[in-house]
Amino acid sequence: MGDDVRNKLSTALNQLDTWIEKEKFQGWDPYDALNSPILKTLSFENRLAGIIWVQLLKRLPVNLRSLLRVPKGYNPKGMGLFLSSYLRKFQMTGDKTHLEKVDFFSQWLRENISPGYSGACWGYNFDWPNRVFYAPAGVPTVVTTGFIGIFLLELARAAQNHPELVQEDFTPAELACSACDFVLLDLNRSSFAEDEICFSYTPMDTSKVHNANLLGGQLLAEVFQFGGQKDASLAENVLRCTRYSVRRQRSDGAWIYGEDGNNAWVDNFHTGYVLLSLRKLVNV
Repeated sequence: MGDDVRNKLSTALNQLDTWIEKEKFQGWDPYDALNSPILKTLSFENRLAGIIWVQLLKRLPVNLRSLLRVPKGYNPKGMGLFLSSYLRKFQMTGDKTHLEKVDFFSQWLRENISPGYSGACWGYNFDWPNRVFYAPAGVPTVVTTGFIGIFLLELARAAQNHPELVQEDFTPAELACSACDFVLLDLNRSSFAEDEICFSYTPMDTSKVHNANLLGGQLLAEVFQFGGQKDASLAENVLRCTRYSVRRQRSDGAWIYGEDGNNAWVDNFHTGYVLLSLRKLVNV
């Protein structure tokens, strides 16, 4: 990479950081239409009506969120991503100001766990109507929980060499282990053979989505590798959910998004997520 390209990239990243921090890590989401009190009322809590409003607001060339009173907010998945990125910034630079951000994100995640489940878990900060089910804001998903659990393990590994990264009363590895309890005890399971399973997206559905299934498996595998839960049942669940998705790869190398009839489309985005999880699972 030439110096000119490197300088332009550095400038762009610094401008992005400045904007994100100015916004105090809060923002809109492409799928947050029903955070509008107006659109939520007009959806009548009907899944199909909700989908229409979500897709309309997502696809409009003009952002009408301010007009429709959609508030900017903290997205739990985004907070996990910020935790991971500022942790890596600290590891790269040693800049102590990044430690404050790491503490802020980890504390926020601890304080905003979805209540009422077997383990630590997180959902989206907006109602999410989709082709299969309607998930109200806060209903935990395996995707959000999986990402956050994996990022917490990143923090736990880094804290082994930099104990200043975590507060004395906080053990990120324990929180990641708790997230495994959510995956194993709260999510529904589908299978068509005794040696395979597919984890549902949330506790309220039975959808079979490959990238979500494997992300749940990746969390279990990384916790197993870290040493938080060295038991055969954890490893067996990893193998079973991996078998389910690997066996359903198409002849062209892709995966359909989900095995439910109205989720049977193919895109490079979600196939890419499947491949990333499989790469991690191979190395665990």
